Amino acid sequence: MPGFSIFINKVRENIISSKLEKIYNKEELLTMYLNTVPFGGNRFGIQEASRYFYNKRPNQLTPDQAATLIGMLKATTALDPTRNPKNSEKRRNLVLSQMLKNKDFRFESEEMATIAKMINIGTITEEQYNQLIKKPVGASPHEDIGNNEGLGTYFREYLRTKELPKILKDILKEDGTPYNIYTDGLKIYTTLDSRMQKHADDAVFKHMSYIQNEFYKHWKGYKEEKPWGDDKWITEQVKRSDRYKMLEAAGYSEKQIDSVFKVPAPMTVFSWKEKPIQKDTMMTPLDSVRYYFTMLNTGFMAMDHTNGYIKAWVGGTDFMYFKYDHILGKRQVGSTFKPIVYAAAVADGISPCKYFHNKEITIEDWSPKNSDNKYGGYYSMTGGLAYSENVIAAQVIEKVGIQKTIDMAAKLGVTATLPREFGISLGAVEVSLYDMMKVYSTLANYGYKAEPVAVLRVEDRYGNVIYDYEKINRETPKQVVDSTTAYTMTRMMQHVIIYGTANTLKSQYCKHCDFAGKTGTTQNHSDGWFVGYNPTLVTGVWVGGPSPAVRFRSMNYGRGAALAMPIVGNFWYKLSLDPKFAKLTQQEFKRNENIISEMNCPLRLGFSPDKYFAVMQDSTLKDSMMRTGFRGLRSLVEEMFPEEAAEEEILENTEGEGGDIIIENEKVVEPKKVELAKPAETKVQEKKKNEEVKKT
Repeated sequence: MPGFSIFINKVRENIISSKLEKIYNKEELLTMYLNTVPFGGNRFGIQEASRYFYNKRPNQLTPDQAATLIGMLKATTALDPTRNPKNSEKRRNLVLSQMLKNKDFRFESEEMATIAKMINIGTITEEQYNQLIKKPVGASPHEDIGNNEGLGTYFREYLRTKELPKILKDILKEDGTPYNIYTDGLKIYTTLDSRMQKHADDAVFKHMSYIQNEFYKHWKGYKEEKPWGDDKWITEQVKRSDRYKMLEAAGYSEKQIDSVFKVPAPMTVFSWKEKPIQKDTMMTPLDSVRYYFTMLNTGFMAMDHTNGYIKAWVGGTDFMYFKYDHILGKRQVGSTFKPIVYAAAVADGISPCKYFHNKEITIEDWSPKNSDNKYGGYYSMTGGLAYSENVIAAQVIEKVGIQKTIDMAAKLGVTATLPREFGISLGAVEVSLYDMMKVYSTLANYGYKAEPVAVLRVEDRYGNVIYDYEKINRETPKQVVDSTTAYTMTRMMQHVIIYGTANTLKSQYCKHCDFAGKTGTTQNHSDGWFVGYNPTLVTGVWVGGPSPAVRFRSMNYGRGAALAMPIVGNFWYKLSLDPKFAKLTQQEFKRNENIISEMNCPLRLGFSPDKYFAVMQDSTLKDSMMRTGFRGLRSLVEEMFPEEAAEEEILENTEGEGGDIIIENEKVVEPKKVELAKPAETKVQEKKKNEEVKKT
């Protein structure tokens, strides 16, 4: 019976309302109502409605716009201002008349203080009323506008499209139906730290606005060359554009479409100042395609590697204009892949003090080159990683094997299918920043793999917990690499920061910070990478163009240390100044003296390692060398091997904590095979013996 059903519903409503009033006061109930009430379609809440119909925040609405939205609540379809503007206008004017009547309204209630203030702000004068009722409703649909602003836009989209559907897939409501993230009033508790996210956004904006300006200046003087090289890239982008598809669907010929793309038109484009801005300009559609194709972008992520909690997520420079999330996208990783190769070698028993000749080599049909095309000397495994010499990494993977390297990558968190080629040692493989964060996180966490975590808890609209990560995942993270290998890799990557390709991270951004990490640069400087960590937090970044064809022409700006690392540096610098995170930046890695002692060898040698090991056979000399950081090692070698000194072309020697270190452009002639040096005392005895033979 219809009447009985209405009666039941009214009773149910009264019971629910009385229960709600015991939990919430009237102001809280009104706030909840305004934030969840439907405005037609999949739009819920006043904020989403103001975004959709007027592209504004609620506090930016004019009185007539606010009246239009409130007016449509009686019948969201019939009074929709975009579908039925006349009906909506009549209803709006009725609401405006109530606002006029309320001009002398006084509402005294401590419980409703905020609502009373809003009512007072919402009053209008008779003069305003007469002007407002003459205005058209002026609403228009603005699809997807609600997600374009605010904190963590890319992270929120990741939650919406990836994480929450996965979490809620097997969780059902009492009636057996699945939860709807748009309509069920769910409250999501995430791992994101709002202050870290703000520091991450600022770090990205600071560097990307600078590097984009440098990119324009870099290419300004090259009239015959273009940043994208071949115009085929631009043609491809034009045909992918919505404008081209619309014209094509309307029956325009290719020639007609080309002519349309060459006619200037007013448009609003993304631009940089210190932060992303929108700029009004006159530009041809073709020029707009070229403009956006030379726009560099980035992906940055910060994660607590002890538990996998994601703390900051910046998938690009501006979510409104660039929806693609570069944390999840795959690009060639360059030398950030090398720690995987070296980890496989260490796990296979190859010592970090194993030396390799820095010379041009050919492995099967592959001839790798150093990025600066300079060779010479001998590098320990630690030195090869610190200075990112390609031919050293190539020799390491040849020694340890491709399969063990691929297996190590999978253990550490790489999900991409890797080719069975020696070239993967130089990062000639496409991997996401998301996966590379897992790799470095596992090494930082002593070999224990913690998957990235984005959501901690989900509650329904009544506060009931329907998902609790802490309760579901009580298991200890799985150890996929032994702690000795992981610690050794952390120690090796500390040398990258102190002496190697990332040495400006400490000197320019956070001098007191204890870091380990690795830079990465791909072929033709198309991609810049850096992933680094301290005892708690791992941070990673990628920077590049929309296509590998868009790049700097030189290593000066194109290398990972210049193109990408400053974002990480700026982020840590901001953390060091924030009282909440200052202690985090002061943490130091634990020291394993046994492993440190085993790794105590020069990073680079300007002479044969045989001579170095000959010197180190003498325990007294060994202790002396280690105490002094290998100072004087070269002089000692020349003294012990005077007859062979001329065989090596030594241009210069720089000494430091890693012992005798050759300079980057030094060339060393490979020595002839010689017997190990004999102690000085034995040489004296042989000299006397020879003199006696001559006398005889």
